[in-house]
Amino acid sequence: MDTIIVTHGDLDGISAASIVYSYLQKKSIKNIRVEISQPFELYEVLNRIIHDKPKRIYIIDISIDEVTWSKTKEILRRLRENKAKIIWIDHHSSTVEKAEELAELGITLIFSLDGSAATITKQIYLPETQDPEFYKKIAIIGEVGDKVIKLEPNNPLNQIIETVGSALVAKGGDNELRYKLLRLWTREKQLLDDDIAQKAEEAIKQLARLIREAKNKVIYDDEKLMVIDLRGVRVKGYVGKVASHYMQKTGKTTIVIFQIKPTEIIITCRVPSNVEFNAAKILPEIARKYGGGGGHPKAASIRIPASTEQTIKNIINDINAQIKTNNNS
Repeated sequence: MDTIIVTHGDLDGISAASIVYSYLQKKSIKNIRVEISQPFELYEVLNRIIHDKPKRIYIIDISIDEVTWSKTKEILRRLRENKAKIIWIDHHSSTVEKAEELAELGITLIFSLDGSAATITKQIYLPETQDPEFYKKIAIIGEVGDKVIKLEPNNPLNQIIETVGSALVAKGGDNELRYKLLRLWTREKQLLDDDIAQKAEEAIKQLARLIREAKNKVIYDDEKLMVIDLRGVRVKGYVGKVASHYMQKTGKTTIVIFQIKPTEIIITCRVPSNVEFNAAKILPEIARKYGGGGGHPKAASIRIPASTEQTIKNIINDINAQIKTNNNS
């Protein structure tokens, strides 16, 4: 195996991976495989590919998960012992905090806090892709998807971004659509097709239902914070959009609690732009004794073991106290 790209499965990760993929194709590297991963499962994905003995590995748009970092680090060490060149492209602060450890492993870290993974790959690889004009659009899709830039309302890319993003939400736990999108962008040079459009329609309807249901699942609501408990509701893939909807509607920091397996609870947070609260920094600090997490200053999640209701209340109280302290309330 020549090259394996391990990327996050959101619009930014898939866009950035597509740009790198096209760059490698232009360099006549033909044996390329893509793997989709979340930060907390990165060590599992890397462990699977050790036996493929890849010459080169790109890790794209995947932040370092503190809870699984020791396992990930050990597998990275083994991959380097097998002479794999590893390039890590990311924009999350949790990754740059491990820059020295990555350097000691001989891993090349390409990092920027300004922009997204698509921004980084655009700046480095775009001129050497097979079709720079097409992949410039792909980079914009990733940047808008990660809320790095905002297009004018009449820009035709807005509808494409909404459609593709909604389709990915509809298949939140199924990576097959993500691989199909990668093939569409890297082989067929199409932004979307009928199948993706259909999945988007399904997602829009389901999101509307979940937004209505979430209104009856509010367990805490004051002048600065809203907490919605969606445990017991099938919400995988839609949580961020539900949280963002209520954050924008109310102007409050919005937390959504949900559960995708019996042993684990996830707490997702969305923060208004005018609120002083670095979710990517504070949430993991609060939850460090329970689990791990990461994200961006205005959009982050933490994972904790399925715990007592008091543990969840303690976390919410800690978050609320930080919001009020930071905003002089």
